[in-house]
Amino acid sequence: MANNERWYDIDGVSVPSVTTVLGGVVGKFGLIDWAVGQMYDHIGDWMEKPSTGNNGPAEMAAKFRAIKDELIAEREAVGYRPARIGNVVHDLVHQSIRNPGLEIGISVGLCKPHVDGELRDVFFAYELEPTEEVVKLVANCWLGWLQWRNDFSVGYEKQRERGPKNDWWVVESEIVVHTLSADAAHYAGTVDLVLESSDDMNRRYVIDIKTGSLQNDHLYQVAAYSYAYECMKLQEWCSESEDNTLRFLDEGLGGIVAGVDYPGVERGFLLQLNRNEPNSTGRRYTLKEARDWGNLYWSGFQRAFQWWEKHRSQTPGSMISVEDFNKKVW
Repeated sequence: MANNERWYDIDGVSVPSVTTVLGGVVGKFGLIDWAVGQMYDHIGDWMEKPSTGNNGPAEMAAKFRAIKDELIAEREAVGYRPARIGNVVHDLVHQSIRNPGLEIGISVGLCKPHVDGELRDVFFAYELEPTEEVVKLVANCWLGWLQWRNDFSVGYEKQRERGPKNDWWVVESEIVVHTLSADAAHYAGTVDLVLESSDDMNRRYVIDIKTGSLQNDHLYQVAAYSYAYECMKLQEWCSESEDNTLRFLDEGLGGIVAGVDYPGVERGFLLQLNRNEPNSTGRRYTLKEARDWGNLYWSGFQRAFQWWEKHRSQTPGSMISVEDFNKKVW
């Protein structure tokens, strides 16, 4: 099992995460391009240095090993930082959902960016030094979260009875979802947010939060989460009565979804919280929909899963680009 893979224990069975499947199929070629660029920069810098007079094979090999070590150190210092910033932002969002009255002690503006004492522990928990630059990036994401909630009138479930009326409510957050054991694509994942319409409790949206750039494979990701969420709600519905179970066995998933009152996923979205300053319109977030997720992107993820099962024992060189994968899918 590769170090960057994540697996879930579902009823005693290890199943891959959505990101493990997509990460093993669709190459992050933007990251690869960055790494190659860094390598050439380091080589170029070395070649511009005055020669020691000994440029034989042994010295060349030693220099290239040193360049590799420098790149690894730089990745540790810089390359992992965006992911850790994302971890902190997700932590703050979920803390605010679990404790709606919680004051998030982070600020940015005319004064120097800073965090309150207790909040510093969140940064350190993810091995992230709360420097002024880092705090500003996290604060920008947090402001994006607040702005999105305000723009779309999103409230927290715990405030529903006593709070103001909102158009949408966060009814579930940071929940593990998985497909049925008999499903051809048996996988699991963690859903960031599930919203419920204030007008229809069975009308729900799945939201996946991102703090980095949006990639095409993220749309397959939110579709996979949406399908797995529906599977779990279907399991709950079937467990309510034997008649429900028999109906499911008789009509199948399609028939059940069409004619039963249980929370289905109407739409799936990516919510990107911008780490940098707002754009010219003042917006600090981007909302992107996985349109027609149940057909287009879910079908694509199924094919990605099949590809991953077939090639997962091979080397990372078996990964393909999003564009090439789309060609093979469609």
